[in-house]
Amino acid sequence: HLYADGVVEWTAAETTLQLRTTTDYPWRGRVVMTWHTPRPVRQTLRLRLPGWCRSPHVSVSGQDIDLSATGVQGYVVLDRMWSEGDAVELDFPMPVERVRAHPRVTANAGCVAIQRGPLVYCAEEVDHGPGLASLRLPRRAALTEKEEPGLGEGVVVVETEEASRVEAADTTLYSTVDPVVGPARLKLIPYCLWNNRGEGEMKLWLHEG
Repeated sequence: HLYADGVVEWTAAETTLQLRTTTDYPWRGRVVMTWHTPRPVRQTLRLRLPGWCRSPHVSVSGQDIDLSATGVQGYVVLDRMWSEGDAVELDFPMPVERVRAHPRVTANAGCVAIQRGPLVYCAEEVDHGPGLASLRLPRRAALTEKEEPGLGEGVVVVETEEASRVEAADTTLYSTVDPVVGPARLKLIPYCLWNNRGEGEMKLWLHEG
């Protein structure tokens, strides 16, 4: 269900079997599972196809699997004879996507959240300074992905140079003077990693416009 590096070992039909998983998930969508068995053996694998992925791809030893014929309620079911070195490869494309709440969720009206694969992203004060509510993400701003070693091995952040920031024109609480809108660079990190670089504000839902 949750793909991670590791080895599973069990006994079936008096045979010790191993299934070794290699992956950079959730930072990358490629998962490879390799069989180690002293002799061919029939087993059934049921592998989760995550709901966030609309175009998963599965192959066995280089041969594509027809998911319309083998998928069952969110899983791909592989029932077959397995031999030493057989490899199951799963590919879950991870485009950067914008997520919007239902219009009746008033707290998030006019806002957008950023998702990549199974991860939701947020802006953090350490990257932008205080006052994250002033950030704006234009509807057509290009969002790019970049690996960020400082956050951990393989961690991917999402960035744009096309954001903006709204600042007050004066120091009064209420004013009739138009606010100042200037360009801003926006850096979003996986929500699960925020507050690891010092205490500060975090914002997940960003004003769009």
